[in-house]
Amino acid sequence: MRSWLGLGSAEASGGYASGSAPAAEEVVVPPEVDESLLKPRLRTTLHLTGKFANWETTFAASKLQQVPAVEGQSQERVRLKLCVKLNSQSLSFQVVNPEKDWSWRLYPRDAQPLRFTHVSKEGKLVANDPDAVVVAIGDLKAGHGLNFHVVEEPGSIVTVWVEVPIVPVPGEDAVDLDFEGPGARVWYTVEVDDLVDGFMTEQLETVQSYLGV
Repeated sequence: MRSWLGLGSAEASGGYASGSAPAAEEVVVPPEVDESLLKPRLRTTLHLTGKFANWETTFAASKLQQVPAVEGQSQERVRLKLCVKLNSQSLSFQVVNPEKDWSWRLYPRDAQPLRFTHVSKEGKLVANDPDAVVVAIGDLKAGHGLNFHVVEEPGSIVTVWVEVPIVPVPGEDAVDLDFEGPGARVWYTVEVDDLVDGFMTEQLETVQSYLGV
């Protein structure tokens, strides 16, 4: 069975924090990845943040997980993911690094500030299309209020994918994020699950969830 964690919970305990209300979204608590398969291994930590995390850059529940490289993937980038169950119709977020705080972020380059809606068409991601939204690097000012959006039916399970450029770490079999490098991509895929009496079953776990593709 999948283990779920409510985004917005105070504890990463596989469920809602004691005494807390159900969060807007839930994430799959992922199994540990064999680090020997992560070649190269990314040392830099990345998180999604949004209203679900009170816009914190250190929110542990939304930490992105690196996945093994797949055939055809650029050797100059690594890929990370977070699997989320939508309890509302949309998920709005930016990509951040805890050490950089808001001095570095990924955001949709062409998104426009909105006054009456939180979903910008320029920031709306397209399922299965890594190039649908152009990604820009922001800082304390650039990118403020300009978010990526996943829009699907409530109850949908999606995997958010983030691909970032890297630089080698001298003397180590590891890499760091190239904070100024071009070519970052953000997209999502829709996962397939069987719903029985409101509970998730593992019979229809997708190949993507296991292989990280």
